Amino acid sequence: MKEIIHLQIGSSGNNVGTDFWQTICEEHSISPEGQYVGTSDLDLECLDVYFNEVCAGNYQPRAVLVDLDPRTIDNIRASPHGVLFNNDNYIIGNKYDCGYTRFSNNFAHGFYTQGNQIDEQVLEAIRKEAEKSETLQGFQLTHSTGGGTGSGVAINILQELDVDYNKCIKQSFSLLSDISEGNLDPLHAYNAIFSLSFMSDLLDMTMLIQNCQLYNICFQNLRMASPSYSDMNSLISSCMSGISSGSRYPGELNASLRKICTNLVCFPRLHFFTLSGSPFQAQKSDLNKKYSPCLNQLGDPRNFLLNCNPNIGKLFTAFACFRGSWGQDSINYKIQDISNRSPGTVAEWLPNGISYSCCSTPGISQEPSATFLGNYSGLSEIIRAHCAQFMKYFKKKAFIRKYIEDGLCEFNFIEAESNCCDLVSEYESYAMADVEDEEEFDSDFEF
Repeated sequence: MKEIIHLQIGSSGNNVGTDFWQTICEEHSISPEGQYVGTSDLDLECLDVYFNEVCAGNYQPRAVLVDLDPRTIDNIRASPHGVLFNNDNYIIGNKYDCGYTRFSNNFAHGFYTQGNQIDEQVLEAIRKEAEKSETLQGFQLTHSTGGGTGSGVAINILQELDVDYNKCIKQSFSLLSDISEGNLDPLHAYNAIFSLSFMSDLLDMTMLIQNCQLYNICFQNLRMASPSYSDMNSLISSCMSGISSGSRYPGELNASLRKICTNLVCFPRLHFFTLSGSPFQAQKSDLNKKYSPCLNQLGDPRNFLLNCNPNIGKLFTAFACFRGSWGQDSINYKIQDISNRSPGTVAEWLPNGISYSCCSTPGISQEPSATFLGNYSGLSEIIRAHCAQFMKYFKKKAFIRKYIEDGLCEFNFIEAESNCCDLVSEYESYAMADVEDEEEFDSDFEF
């Protein structure tokens, strides 16, 4: 099996990650104490992707949990799944040095001040997990770009992984601040731009997620009167499970992390994706057993975990992970429907950029389901909006004092914003390119 090491960093990252492990344990029949309670030989064969067998019938997640705030880790330890994790892989900062104030929640504090104090401990835990793996496939990270730990500490660790494990795939499920109302907390704006600037070079795949969109799905699609963070996290964990299903279970067309990355990333820096799942609907009914409702929701913007308009710009590439009993004709029809849904939306120079995988083992609901990843140039509008908020505060030098005290300088702010603006320009240039531009490019290389 090709193993995956899971990292969850910061408060939001740990909350999402813990919900993910509850989903994976339920799928693989692992009790909260780590004991295998199932009867399927298939489950036993697939456990190695995410679990280490510590003794006969006992398993531990291949996970490292990191937070500067000990309260988050203490809550996980006290939860029913707290004993599931390796106790050595709980890593916290020094609570006497953290000084939990609003102004310590910044990128520089996590990247320099506290990040440098715990990075060796984190890397040692990762090294031990990697040594237990026969064929390490890659890493997956859950974090928030708006928090000091989720941004600063996560980037610090990613820089080390880029050196020590540069051949492994590194993907993240990154929570991005909601900017729909036009006003973003200054610290969140700074942290997000610093994070995106580094992530464009350090990660292979980045799934962007916004709480506002998760709330809309729960409230409008699932008809929840007052959705909780647990309800919203369950949407993320179900999509994370769908993406990894091709690595964990057999199927007609399996897809490892590397295969998904190869099919989605057409340009190295343009690896930011929107994520959606299907079905997301309120009640179970006989219609759910048919393919049509699930297929109709696949690729629907109302199911996106990011507030992104797919009609802005172009669709470069997409990947769909199908689980359960699917008819091949239904899959082919839906893939073609996504391509033809909005004429002119799919990039002309890449007309066949939509691929898929099929996993015969269904999820917890035992019903056909699918997960969709889209590489849309429209994501650049979200990055542009964050850049605008960033510059609004930086021009007034608002709140930059604590960043400078923790190790950054004003040039770092300018460089991060410039890097993100370059990212937006790259998205726009490739979105506006057409077949004629490609032919002109090819003509420059005559032998």
